[in-house]
Amino acid sequence: MATVPQEEGRSFAYLESTPFRKFLGVIYACFDVFLFCGLIILLGLFVDFLTNQGKIPHLSDLPLADQKSILTEWKNYDADYRRKIVQEAGFDFPSPDSVSDPEASRKNALLYRLIGKEVAPLVLEASADDLQKWARQNGPINDPYWSALLENELRWQILLRTRLQEKVSNSAAESIHVVQKTSDNPTIQNPVGPLPSAGVISLLARNTQHWSFPLLALKTRFSPWLTSGSELSLNTRYLLTLFACGLLLTALRFGVSILINRHAARLTLHAVTNLRRGIYHHCHRLGNLSLVGDGTSGASTLFIREVEAVQDEFFVRYANQYRYTLYLIALPILALAAQFWLTLAALLIGLVAWMFLNLRLRSLAKKTKESSRRAKAWLSRLTESLKIMRLVRSYSMQTFNQSRLERQLADYEREQLQRYRQEGSIRPTVFLFLCSLTFLVLFLAGVISLNQPIGAFALTVVVSSLLCLYYPLRSFVGQRKYRRKADLAEQVLQKYFDRQSKVKDIVDGEFLDVVRKNIRFEDVSLSDQEERKILRHLELTIPAGSRVGIVGPDEIQKKSLLYLIMRLNDPKAGSVRMDGKDLKWVSKDSLRMQVGVILQDHLVFNDTVANNIGCGDPNVTLPQIIEAGKLAHAHQFIQKLPHGYETVIGEFGHSLSIGQLYRIALARCILRDPSVLLIEEPVIPLDDETKELLDDSEDRFLQKRTVIYLPHRISTLKSCDMLHLVNEGRIEASAKHRDLLHESPLYKHLYYMEFNQFGESN
Repeated sequence: MATVPQEEGRSFAYLESTPFRKFLGVIYACFDVFLFCGLIILLGLFVDFLTNQGKIPHLSDLPLADQKSILTEWKNYDADYRRKIVQEAGFDFPSPDSVSDPEASRKNALLYRLIGKEVAPLVLEASADDLQKWARQNGPINDPYWSALLENELRWQILLRTRLQEKVSNSAAESIHVVQKTSDNPTIQNPVGPLPSAGVISLLARNTQHWSFPLLALKTRFSPWLTSGSELSLNTRYLLTLFACGLLLTALRFGVSILINRHAARLTLHAVTNLRRGIYHHCHRLGNLSLVGDGTSGASTLFIREVEAVQDEFFVRYANQYRYTLYLIALPILALAAQFWLTLAALLIGLVAWMFLNLRLRSLAKKTKESSRRAKAWLSRLTESLKIMRLVRSYSMQTFNQSRLERQLADYEREQLQRYRQEGSIRPTVFLFLCSLTFLVLFLAGVISLNQPIGAFALTVVVSSLLCLYYPLRSFVGQRKYRRKADLAEQVLQKYFDRQSKVKDIVDGEFLDVVRKNIRFEDVSLSDQEERKILRHLELTIPAGSRVGIVGPDEIQKKSLLYLIMRLNDPKAGSVRMDGKDLKWVSKDSLRMQVGVILQDHLVFNDTVANNIGCGDPNVTLPQIIEAGKLAHAHQFIQKLPHGYETVIGEFGHSLSIGQLYRIALARCILRDPSVLLIEEPVIPLDDETKELLDDSEDRFLQKRTVIYLPHRISTLKSCDMLHLVNEGRIEASAKHRDLLHESPLYKHLYYMEFNQFGESN
């Protein structure tokens, strides 16, 4: 497992064991962002088509900067290349001297001006004097305005045709029909006729000077169905292609989103499963730190509450963090690529507005909290005025108390009014900031469009990208809530993992054989986790092969003796010995081979009957389990269960009576064949048949074994060789049942409280 910085806590270290899966999550997130950006671009293409209807633009329809760039590009070509592309557009160059027709001469003059280095002025920015000057230099020209417009339009169409032929295909270039029979006759009202609609070629034409043109041309080059066919056919094919791509990207993103969620779930569950496994193993290492309840020292709470808090944060992190982080990077880049200055202005304004809005909302929240606190204080005073009503009546304080109440009501009303005003101003404040931000961005868009028109495609991409930033931003804000809960849970988990076991297992400890002499408690003291005294210098000797009962008013003190024998706890002082061997120096495995336990908190667990009796030991055979069940008088009712020994019992399994559960626990002890048994009898009264079966089983199995009872049956009290009364952490009295009834008032009281009997009456 990879190392984790100490400040991150041990609970989160379990995530570091899956670097490949984390990398796979990043790949999924990148693919998701790519598809989402593709959908935004498709939306922009749809809006662009709806706005321009696939029409190829004239030069005058393009932004002024693009017009200048196109004419500059034309001038930068050498004369031979210009002549070549003009001829490829369908124009012939006869010698001017060989042409006697004046109309043909003007046409030839126009063609030679086209291939010349000098270009006509742009009519959008040229003055009348500039046009006249150009006409005199290239004359005779009757109408400089229309001639300049015509020449530049021809240059644009020829250049566009050449670009399409070089970058896309011949079929794309053929969609541009350059008018050959033209004239600079001033009587021509519209020298630039309408150009055809050609689907994607319209988009290419309007972006010849944009950085995206090579990418668009490459895409179109590998989509030949978009550039061949009639005008109507090209538009229809383009629309169908956009529609199909939209459906495909949507379906792919749907699939990727599901993959991301499933991958996040796998990562989360992998980490959380390791975390719960770690809690389990640490709980096992710690032993029984708590003497109350089931002794899991809060591990059950960690298993559910703390781990669930960590799990929620893990899932949100892996489902959203990588993806939305990439969104916060990719969407602004996409918007900047579409329209740099508008996006930059919007991002800067949004950042400044968010900072001011955040400060304002925090201030309002703080004031609202303070007003609410003061209002609650005044409400408490109002309640106090009601509680003293007896005092008011006794001393005739009605007038005084009424005036107090009115002042308190006025103060409470003032504070509540202030709170309502502050709470009510939060939404209008947000609305004010958002509307102001929107109109400011629109104003800047208008200013930018005066100098450089913003196309429908660019505007759609910018607006969509910026609006979609809301989702990742909201996710990051929401993730803080999960992060705070996970941090608190992590602190609790880290404290738990930092606990040290008080019960140490000794390497190469002594082997404990069958107990043949005694079990001895020598000056034993024990405290719980809060350092409260449980046992105080307790002395007790239990001869081997005897049956003894531990009785007393405190269940914790009685059970602590059993826990010490099982070494779930070690004494704070003194020692517990078996046949003279201190249990601290005995190996745990050999100790627990000699000790069988029946505790009411853990009679069975949620599993099959066979596993409950055999403890899941693969070396235990079914015949052995059945034999133990027969000896415990459990075999008969087990056979009647739906699946016999394979029936699942426990909290979530087949329901059994307390007597049946007790007999299964007894069968478990019988199969282990220990020399010492620790038995806590059921508190719930058993029926007579079950009592008889238990008495028979115990009489046959418990012979010559050391048995320590926490008795709850009269027959058990009477059958014990000795009863030890534990009170205030010490052995107060030790005697047989009959003698203890006469000698100890405490025991007599306990006997009556549990069995509702005096003396020896039955």
